[in-house]
Amino acid sequence: FSSRANSEVVLDVCVQMGYRHFDTAAAHGTEEAVGKGLKKGFVDGLVKREEVFVTYKFHLLDAGEVRSAVEKSLSALQLEYLDLCLVQSPSKLLKSCTYPPNQRESASLPSSVQEIWEALEDCVQSGLTKAMGVCNFSAKNVKEILESASVVPAVNQVELHPMWQQKQLREFCQSVGVRVSSWRPLGGQPPLSVLNNSVIKEIAETHGKTPNQIALRWLLENGVISVIQSYDPEKLLEYINLFDFKFSVEDLEKLASLDQDLPFYVV
Repeated sequence: FSSRANSEVVLDVCVQMGYRHFDTAAAHGTEEAVGKGLKKGFVDGLVKREEVFVTYKFHLLDAGEVRSAVEKSLSALQLEYLDLCLVQSPSKLLKSCTYPPNQRESASLPSSVQEIWEALEDCVQSGLTKAMGVCNFSAKNVKEILESASVVPAVNQVELHPMWQQKQLREFCQSVGVRVSSWRPLGGQPPLSVLNNSVIKEIAETHGKTPNQIALRWLLENGVISVIQSYDPEKLLEYINLFDFKFSVEDLEKLASLDQDLPFYVV
């Protein structure tokens, strides 16, 4: 969920449709709305706390600020614990910069990810979050974490879709026991959206599906967790209806051979 006034209402619709993973971030400013929506679902008996998975992301802070940031998010979400807490970037943003950073701003500073990781490990030990992970980390960044980590990152959330497949990163993460998640599963803005790709559209027509569904199913079959965003109930229903078709070998070969366009976020 990103910053929108109707996040609470949309979350209620998502719960009723069967969505159970909810991803939010300090930069999105939606924790309070998500918390209210989840609480409504709990009170109405639509879902139990143990049946939902809540992910929270934060940018690099000073190590002493990590616990307070997690506790602040829990308070806004009205939860006793997070299921997953992610460090949103390997770079530390200046507190004075906007988000996303303006290209003219000197937006990042060197920071010890290891110190932040140790502070987040303390949050796991304290029961504030069940698991921890990273966002937008390259294989090199993940290796640096693993050199000193007591807790292995559960997830690396990156930009990943059929037109930016990140095969080497996926293979590396799999080799060290890190799951991969995509925060941009449907590509970038036109013409880099999956909606504009002729191969994906052709495969979609063959199966009576949409290009979005082809992209999401491809991620699913490659073991990648998709984090999707929409405030349209019809789109939300479209995104979850992925289990009534299968790719042919030819489909998978075509998708594997797609041109790889530059990503929105380079790590």
